[in-house]
Amino acid sequence: MRMRARTFLMTGLYLVGGLAIIWVVLITGSVSLGLMLGFAWFMLFVWLRSKVMRCPQCGADARMRPDGSYAGWVGTQCRHCGKHY
Repeated sequence: MRMRARTFLMTGLYLVGGLAIIWVVLITGSVSLGLMLGFAWFMLFVWLRSKVMRCPQCGADARMRPDGSYAGWVGTQCRHCGKHY
């Protein structure tokens, strides 16, 4: 799967999960439940994103540069090793 498709998948998953949490809060009326679900969703999403957005060549996070700076957008090459996807 190409990195651009992975980015679209992760963005869609993030939006669907957020809307589902909002729906649960509106249906149940429990803000504390919404906060717990939101925190759990955020932690799961960060973990999943770190697994999905890896470079196929070097295995590092494709948006992190070697000096530790972060580029949130997806280009045509890995920010860590510089190889094309």
